[in-house]
Amino acid sequence: MPGNLEKAIEENLRAVEAHFHSEGAEDVERALELYTDDILWESHGDPKLGTHRGKDPVAESYRRMWARTKNAEFENLSRFATADKVVDESVRTCTIARDGSVSVLIGQRVRFNLLRVPETGEARSAESWSTSVGPVFRTRVSGLFG
Repeated sequence: MPGNLEKAIEENLRAVEAHFHSEGAEDVERALELYTDDILWESHGDPKLGTHRGKDPVAESYRRMWARTKNAEFENLSRFATADKVVDESVRTCTIARDGSVSVLIGQRVRFNLLRVPETGEARSAESWSTSVGPVFRTRVSGLFG
C-alpha cells in the first residue's frame, strides 16, 4: 500500500505542477487540458471574474484576466500533497496593464498571495484564496484533472 500512496502523491504533484506552470506561462490551452468539459469556475469577491461553465467561457475568463496584467512572475513558497489533495502556497507579482479586477492604478506593481488546494480523485475540484491590496478573492473550480 505505501507504494500506491507514494504513486498517488507523485501523480497529484505532477498534475498540479503542470497546471500551475501553464497559468504562469499564461498558456490558456495548456491550462485547460487538465479541466473536464463541464468545468464550473466560480469567483467570489471579484464580480468581473464571475461564474463560468465549460471550457470556452473559462478560457475567455483566463484571457481577460491575463490581459489585465504584464510582467507576471510566480514564486512557489511551499507545496505538499496527500493521496487526494495538494496544498500550494505561492505568490504572483505583476504589473497592472489596464483596468480590471483589482482596485489599483494602471502601471502599479501588485503582489497576490495565493493559497490553492486542488483535490484529486473523485472530487476533482479546487479552492483558492488570493489577497492583494483589496479584498480576499475566493475561487472554486469543479472539474479539474479530467
